[in-house]
Amino acid sequence: MSALSELVADWHPSIGKAVLENWGFVEEIVDAVANQSDYDRVSKHAPDLTDILIAAIGLAAVPQDGGGCP
Repeated sequence: MSALSELVADWHPSIGKAVLENWGFVEEIVDAVANQSDYDRVSKHAPDLTDILIAAIGLAAVPQDGGGCP
């Protein structure tokens, strides 16, 4: 991974959080974006938007073979 890619990956959640706060998004969405890289988080509650975002990012990283579902 290049230095620029690492920098973007490291800063992405905090920049996204700052933008969403500035735009007045609800706290739940801001928190999900801010914590999108916290793969080790443990929640005492039911799955939330952060869990969905983490799963979506993981799925987006899976290579697509073009087969799709029947």
